[in-house]
Amino acid sequence: MRVTRLPLLAIFLLISGCTTSENSNADQMKPITTVERTLNKDQRIDWDIDDLSLNTYPVNRELQIAAVTPRLQYNYEEEEYALLSASRQISIYFGAYISYKKFIDENIIGTIQKQQIDVIYDQDLALTFMDHLKILATDRGLDYFSALIKTDKITLPDYPKIEIRPDEKPSWINNPPDLEGFIIGVGVSGRRKSVYESWEMADKLAMAEIANYISTNIKVVSATIERGGESHGASTSVFKQLTISDVHIKGLYILSRWRDPDNSYYYSLAITEKP
Repeated sequence: MRVTRLPLLAIFLLISGCTTSENSNADQMKPITTVERTLNKDQRIDWDIDDLSLNTYPVNRELQIAAVTPRLQYNYEEEEYALLSASRQISIYFGAYISYKKFIDENIIGTIQKQQIDVIYDQDLALTFMDHLKILATDRGLDYFSALIKTDKITLPDYPKIEIRPDEKPSWINNPPDLEGFIIGVGVSGRRKSVYESWEMADKLAMAEIANYISTNIKVVSATIERGGESHGASTSVFKQLTISDVHIKGLYILSRWRDPDNSYYYSLAITEKP
């Protein structure tokens, strides 16, 4: 079955929340065929997302990607969406512009924290990898479709070994490893509208943590305001802070993901080589 790229790509970009490069031209996209890039369904292994762990640590230094997407009307649309998600992650690996803004407002009522993360990647580059992806395994739930996808066209660095067991909560969540020559980022997201959105946010927060670590253009604006009370000369303190970091990063890769058994929190472990 042949499907055109434009409708699915438009849906993908709308839901993913990532900003694409301005030089993309969706009108010039050519039709693609899912069957040409994926393994036969009877060759796929069982891969249950409910084991709580999405381990994508490289095998033989080959890139592996966990693509989690929303449920769509047809199965082939979900697979196309997963392949687009994988190609986006590959494009981010080759270079992405991470913009992270965080606003903190502390007052007598409590603390309000808002954040915005923009991941700008080369959409045209992403599409060049579509014909070099293979789906190794799939799983479907009530509100998600997941696929383990690989490509043999990219050789990853020799990452230090991190012990990851699917049946237990990984140690990197509370104790991120200190790896010589590498930067680690851990993203934590609360439960959002869907499994897809939860892990999407965890991924972005992991990348934002790395961006904050290496950014040379961090801007911090803060203010503390003292207000006099109406009685007994009491005063209150209001603290406001805006942090902005913008940086272009190469080599961003998600090594693993994890979610709590009660689905309350989702975690992503990102890595990149130190510049």
